[in-house]
Amino acid sequence: MSETIYYFIIAAILVALIPIVPKFLCLRIKILRFLRWKSLADWHARHFGGLVIAVRAIMGVIAIVVLILGIKGL
Repeated sequence: MSETIYYFIIAAILVALIPIVPKFLCLRIKILRFLRWKSLADWHARHFGGLVIAVRAIMGVIAIVVLILGIKGL
């Protein structure tokens, strides 16, 4: 497969993962509590909404950049 197809696949995976971000962050909080890092887990829990928005925005920007790279390769 060519390089452009890889870019499109990566962009599609990133876009598909955007709705699952809250579940990933909940899992991260559970793992931090399991590791007994209570202060970091509490910080994640307090700022949960902001972290979800930030991670979704970052993933969206990365998906757009990768999509642009794929389009330039055509």
